This record gives sequence, structure tokens and C-alpha cells, in this order.
Amino acid sequence: MRERLFSRSRALLALQVLAIVLLLVPICWQLYCLYLYHVTRSVNTPAHFGNGPANIRTASSGTQDGQDLRFVVAGDSRGYGTFEVLMEEIKILKPEFIVLVGDIARRGTKGDHLFLQLEMATEMITDCPVFYVVGNHDIGPAFPISTWEQAYGPSQFSFMRGGNLFIVAHIPLDPDQAAKGMQFLEEELQAKSAGAHRVFVFNHIPPDFSMGWKNEPLPQQDKFLALLDHYGVDYLISGHYHGYASVNVGKLRIIVTGGGGAGLKGGSLGFHHALLMTLRNDTVEERLCSVPAIFALEDRVESEAIATAIPFIRQHKLLVGGVNVFILLLLFVLTRRVVRAVRR
Repeated sequence: MRERLFSRSRALLALQVLAIVLLLVPICWQLYCLYLYHVTRSVNTPAHFGNGPANIRTASSGTQDGQDLRFVVAGDSRGYGTFEVLMEEIKILKPEFIVLVGDIARRGTKGDHLFLQLEMATEMITDCPVFYVVGNHDIGPAFPISTWEQAYGPSQFSFMRGGNLFIVAHIPLDPDQAAKGMQFLEEELQAKSAGAHRVFVFNHIPPDFSMGWKNEPLPQQDKFLALLDHYGVDYLISGHYHGYASVNVGKLRIIVTGGGGAGLKGGSLGFHHALLMTLRNDTVEERLCSVPAIFALEDRVESEAIATAIPFIRQHKLLVGGVNVFILLLLFVLTRRVVRAVRR
């Protein structure tokens, strides 16, 4: 009888200790979130990242006509770890600039962009400008295009480098925004394409007409393609489709490079990659830099804390505070019982 009572008391003690450990988990999680909140409050968009005037000036200078020019394009990096590995490989290539063709944030929320800025500021530092083409996942009701531009600079701009014209456009699926983007693109091409050796246009969503990728057609897609043809655009480079594909339409070469880290499409043809472009006098060399898929648990935890948990805690302070008081009371009671049981 005494052995049974002793066994039951030990089991009860073990259950109480387990309950204490489980109750400590949400408390520790909130403390971790508060620490990350403190860190992210001091984080600004890194100087090398975004479409600000200084980055555009840097990308516009340093290459004379006839000299080789190297730049890298990558897109759709919404994963955990793969894009960090890819960026390390990109740094080795020493490009003059990098263009990220959209969907770099997981969702269009302030929390997701805080996580993105933290990653760029601490783990993906580069020596060259990194331009950011706005994608459909980068903006949303909680982070509209106006807020995006406050954080990263203009969503549409152009610059010349080594006699080549580079235009970043924002032609999304929304008809009104697409019309504005089309107007900007036409004005830039009309004013600057005649004197350019080559013309490159970057837009997140590609036109939908190839079996290599599938997406909803762009508003006024035929007008868009006719515009590119009329002004002799050499390259249209996009993301959106999570893979790699290319097609030639007359003089125009369309490349879709969306393998930066998000879940791949294309079955066995899909691979994570960035595209290195080397421009010479009479040739353009395209090389793919591929990396294996990586899952970084630390990034997933940080993302959930910054983008999901912290906004919830801040929005529901009374509820979270009440739950915390209840948890602390339970911890107090259980700890007292455990201490008394041990002393016996």
C-alpha cells in the first residue's frame, strides 16, 4: 500500500513538473518576441538595399561604353534559408548591381517587411546596390504601394550603365496600376531607348503566352508586348513563376527567373537559382547560379515571431496580459506544491 502511494505521488509530482515546463513555454516565447521587437525597432532599410537615389547613382556610374558589365537577377525568394545561401554565391560573382524581381517578402504586412529588413541588414549584406521590383506578395491592404515606396524608394525608375538602358516597371494585374506602369514605361522608352545600346525591362509578372510558365494575363498584354517590340527592347526579365523559363519573341528575349527560394514549380525542371548576365560589346552571356533547397528553422521562428506573434501581442494586449496573469498564478501554485513534495 505504501509503495502504491509513493508511486502515485511520484507520478503526480512528474505531472506537476511537466505542467510547469509547458506553462513556461508561452512565457519564454513572449520574452523572445519582446527581444526581437526591441531589435527590429532599431533596424532601418540597409543603405545598399532598395531603389533610393544613392543606389541608382551608384548603379549608373563606373562602366564606360565597351566595357564588360555584370549584374545578377533573382526573384521570389520567399523561403527560409535558401535565399541566404544564394546571396552568398551571388557575392562571389561580384556583380555591379543586383535586381530582385519581386515577391521577396512572404506577405504584404509590416511584420513581414520588418523581418525582410532585419535579414537584409544582418545576414545578406552586399557591396553593390540591390534593387527591389515590387511583386504581388510584397504589398497588400496593410502594406500598400505607398508604404512600400516610403520604405524602399520608387517602384518605377530607370538608369543608364555602359550605354545600356535599365528600366524597372510596375505593371501588376490590377488594371489601374498596370495603366500607370504602362504609361511610365512608354515615356521612358520614348525618351531614352533611341540612344541605348541595349534595353532591359524588369517587371514582376511576365506576359502569359508561353508553355514555359503560366499565370493570369497582364491587363492590356498585347499593348505591352507591342510597346516592347516598337521600341526594340532586348530583354524583359520577370519573376512570379517559381522556376526558370525563357522564350524569344522576335528581337525580344523574355526570361522568367523566380527560383530564389519559394516553393518550386515545373516538377523536375524546377531549381533554385539566380541569373548572372554579362554584357560585352556584341554579346550577352547568361549563366545560372543554382543552389540546393535549405530550410533554416531559426529563420522560420524569427519570421513567425516578428510577422505574426508580435503584431498579435501588440493588438491584443489586454487578452495576452490576462492570460499571462493566469499562467503566472498556475505556475506559483504548482511550484509551491512541487517544493512541498520535494521537502517531504
